[in-house]
Parts: sequence; structure tokens; C-alpha cells
Amino acid sequence: MKFLITENKIEKLIFSYLDNKNFIVKETINGYYIFENEGDKYAQIMIRTSDMTCFIHFRLTKEIESFFSINFYQSEKVLKRFITKILNIEVHNVRNAPDDAIILSIPRQYLNIS
Repeated sequence: MKFLITENKIEKLIFSYLDNKNFIVKETINGYYIFENEGDKYAQIMIRTSDMTCFIHFRLTKEIESFFSINFYQSEKVLKRFITKILNIEVHNVRNAPDDAIILSIPRQYLNIS
């Protein structure tokens, strides 16, 4: 049996899924780092405030893509709107980052900022 789910409904489902992850947001002078767990070496999402570019860990994008059966572009689009919702900022560019991307690593001097 197949169900037809509207884009708005699927977005609400994804937002609910992401809200349940209880992301940890750390703000620095360079931008925002969003971690899945306290103490993680790399963020799942990094927003560089100088140009409002958002870097998303590719595994998070793939997780959303496969779990909700949407394509890569839709996954990025929903994650961009989710970031706007939780941080109340408008992101201009979205880029994917690999596992060990330096951009997702919070600078050591900012590790204690909440």
C-alpha cells in the first residue's frame, strides 16, 4: 500500500525527527556549530556567519535522504529550512562536507562557549 505525502507533511516529519536528535548548538565569532553529541570532534552542521554559508556533514544529508526516501537536493533544502527554524537566521549557500572536514571542527579556543 502506498501513501501520498505532501511536501509540507514530509518536512514536518523531518523537522520532528531532527528535533528529537537534541542537537547542541555552539556559537563562536566565526559562526555556529551544531553537534549531535556533547564532546563530538566534528559538528554535523557549521554556519559561517561572514557569508552565511552552511556546511552540512554529508552523512546527515544521506541519513535524511535515505530514511525519508527523498533525493539529495530535497534533503539539503529541508536541512536549510531546519537551520533557519532553530537559529532564526537565513542561510545563503549550502555545501556538503566529508567526515574529517576541518570546517566542521570547532576551533579549540571556543570549546567552552555555549
